[in-house]
Amino acid sequence: MVRKVTFTNHIIVSSLWAYSAQEGLATDDHLVHFGQFALRGVGLVMVEEAAAAPEGRVSPGCLGLWKGEQFAPLRRIADFTHARRVQGGDVTSALSILKVMPAEMTVGEIPTLVAAFASAVHRAFKADFDVVEIDAARVAHSPVFVARDEPAH
Repeated sequence: MVRKVTFTNHIIVSSLWAYSAQEGLATDDHLVHFGQFALRGVGLVMVEEAAAAPEGRVSPGCLGLWKGEQFAPLRRIADFTHARRVQGGDVTSALSILKVMPAEMTVGEIPTLVAAFASAVHRAFKADFDVVEIDAARVAHSPVFVARDEPAH
């Protein structure tokens, strides 16, 4: 159990990139790819990262959560995973959210980034995902991110 989410077993599929989204929209490829894990009875299916903003994608094929139209295809995946009953419980669905920074941010851009993540998290829960992960791994290893000029606090 993590907070109020209980997993039916300890088998977790971490997020795998399909790179098959169209304009950030999940496709049938996503449903089949992630649905197969739900059918096999894993406890948690982590759907691939969805970008919080279009400029935050790693590739044009990345999922997105920056506009309302992206909601329904993701909801379809969450609904499919929840409909699979395993060992007396539902399969848990999760979505990872990221935003790769294409350039060094200014202090003034930080509130926009925070708002983009907040909006994406809201959409993910509205799409009925049980868990949301904020993925900053790609950002943390970016030379743009680690090149800092401000004094340490």
